[in-house]
Amino acid sequence: MVNGGKAEAIFLGNYTIHGGTANIITAKIREVMEEWGMPMNKIIGLGSDGASVKTGIRSGVGVRLKTSDCPCLVHVRCIAHRVALASQDAAKLSKCISDYRTTVNDVYKLYLYSATRYDRLKELSKVLDDTEFSSVKQPCTVRWLSLIRAVTSTRLNWSALVIEIEEEAAQRKNTVAVNLAKKLKTFSFVATTYMLSDVLPYMEKLVTVFLKDNLNLAMKQPMVESTIGCLQTLLNETGKYEIHLNENVVDGEFCGVKLMYADPRPVIGSDDNDVTAHLPVLDPDHCKRDFQQFRRAAAGLSTVTFANTCQVLINEYADIFPDLSQLATTAITILVSSVPAERGFSVQNRIHTASRIRLSQRRLNNLMILNMHAVDDEMNYARARGIFHTKKEKIVTACTLHRTKKKVLKELKPGAGKLPERMRKHRKRKKEEIEDEVPNPSPSPKKKLPVLARFRCERGKLRGIR
Repeated sequence: MVNGGKAEAIFLGNYTIHGGTANIITAKIREVMEEWGMPMNKIIGLGSDGASVKTGIRSGVGVRLKTSDCPCLVHVRCIAHRVALASQDAAKLSKCISDYRTTVNDVYKLYLYSATRYDRLKELSKVLDDTEFSSVKQPCTVRWLSLIRAVTSTRLNWSALVIEIEEEAAQRKNTVAVNLAKKLKTFSFVATTYMLSDVLPYMEKLVTVFLKDNLNLAMKQPMVESTIGCLQTLLNETGKYEIHLNENVVDGEFCGVKLMYADPRPVIGSDDNDVTAHLPVLDPDHCKRDFQQFRRAAAGLSTVTFANTCQVLINEYADIFPDLSQLATTAITILVSSVPAERGFSVQNRIHTASRIRLSQRRLNNLMILNMHAVDDEMNYARARGIFHTKKEKIVTACTLHRTKKKVLKELKPGAGKLPERMRKHRKRKKEEIEDEVPNPSPSPKKKLPVLARFRCERGKLRGIR
């Protein structure tokens, strides 16, 4: 939404859907918008990760919303996801890169399920290298920048990984470790690690630019073109890490390990969307004439960025250039990436951990809202303290214990049917124990006492827990 000429991302909540079809997702969007009192025809932009159920040209979520409820909807695929998917698709064309990802993922799994192996690797790495130990990372396709972190970790820990996995294979007869030890010592694996260490930093910078909340659209095309140029330069020149590898491979050995005796490069493309084609309410010719006049005024701004220009149009020139102001409000609302949603997933994973698995959806939503939108300076601690003191105190008093005693004794009475003699003696003995343990109510029921006992009757058996 737009607030004060700036686009803001607001967390509405987590919602459960009972299927992954476009029809169900569209119905849930309508339900949520109705719940928050937002008219559907005011939805201007839809950002998604590029899944076919959302971007399908015939019956995707974007097509369904535009044809039925949102005639001015502009559907944008997350640019960061597109870069990641483009790199992933390019990597699939090379068997060498695909095998490399599989091997690194197998190494991660080997240490994920064994703290003992991980501690041995950590200690061995400290002995072999003077640098700080780098934890083993997983090359996950759905997480941005995960591959470069996995490659960096593998490069820094390679010698320790080889020694520890060989020991695991020799002493413990681990078949997985036997296969991994052979793959890690191949020249192809080592060369791929150092080649990716040269290539991936350029991709990291490109994706990092696209992860910004207020992306300067003027930087998009230059960054893509410069990244392509740097990658093409690596085809003809030797990178820093590749030089290091060539200098340290002596007589078939690298870092004291005998190697067992290939280099594809990805290509990135881009395209643009015409926003004005989806806004028939505006007159294109009128907008062009107004823009010719406004851009001279915008030239005097201290920092000319897309976000600043839209903010000036909305706040200062809305009455002079109403069409441009409306166009700026629409343009700044359209997402160029799904970064805010991905940040929401990260916040959810930090809060909804394995030790807090029983958090209700309502409480999880409230905690996420506090985490993402709460500002310490605006927190009214006095009001929060007052609300807390007005809540009902859940402290068990002597009267509560007396009522519990009466209820338990009533449940201990035999039913209509006759019970065996052994069970009747057991109930009588328990009844006497309860009468000895549970005190009578004090004359002052308002006096608060600690909880003495909790009782539960289950299938004729009574449990007392101090």
